[in-house]
Amino acid sequence: MSVKPLILMLHGMSTGPEHLKNFFGEPDEFDTEYMALPILREGPDFIRALAQRDIFRDLYAAVFLESLKEITNRIAHEKVQRPMGLFGFSIGAYIALWAGLVDHPDRIQAIVAVGGVPSFDYLRFYYPDYDFSTPHAVRLMEETDLSRQPIAIKGQHVLIQHGLSDPVAQIDWIKPWAQSLAEKYPEHVSWTPYASLQHRLWAESSAEEEDVLALRNRTLKWFVEALGPAASQG
Repeated sequence: MSVKPLILMLHGMSTGPEHLKNFFGEPDEFDTEYMALPILREGPDFIRALAQRDIFRDLYAAVFLESLKEITNRIAHEKVQRPMGLFGFSIGAYIALWAGLVDHPDRIQAIVAVGGVPSFDYLRFYYPDYDFSTPHAVRLMEETDLSRQPIAIKGQHVLIQHGLSDPVAQIDWIKPWAQSLAEKYPEHVSWTPYASLQHRLWAESSAEEEDVLALRNRTLKWFVEALGPAASQG
């Protein structure tokens, strides 16, 4: 019996598993699991209530940290040792990068991140009235900053993709970190921008449609090459 490599798919704050499934489908080469991220899966009323309490601590950081816990639990419950990959969009990309590069570098062989960021620093742009200077906020910001982590890539393969026209996760928020990582590990990390890609995995113009198709094809090829074929289990 053959066991296929596993890919965990992580959505964004304003998208869900169905958006990722419409984009990626269920390729025959893999077992693909579309995770519903904690807190976000509770629905809009629950999310609004958390946002009114402390939007950084109780919503964004909580989604990030609880998702990392669920990924750890999912990996721990794997009954067979098989190649694993992570795909993330938006905050899901941030989660995928952290889970793969920091928490489980020995267990995650491939990471594909789209429209993500390496820290929560971008929230200063969206929430200028939030007090990020409190001791708790400062500590939480530092503890979740991927650019502060001592990353050493050995056998993993990391594909970071982003739209030059992304109006939500501006490309300058991730480009310096992503380019630096790609320059340091050229055999393992690829940084790929797209001219017309917005902050979504579907298209609303012919130019964007070309980018989305190219992104999907590159993602599939990346996982196939990094994770390999199904393994035989006796």
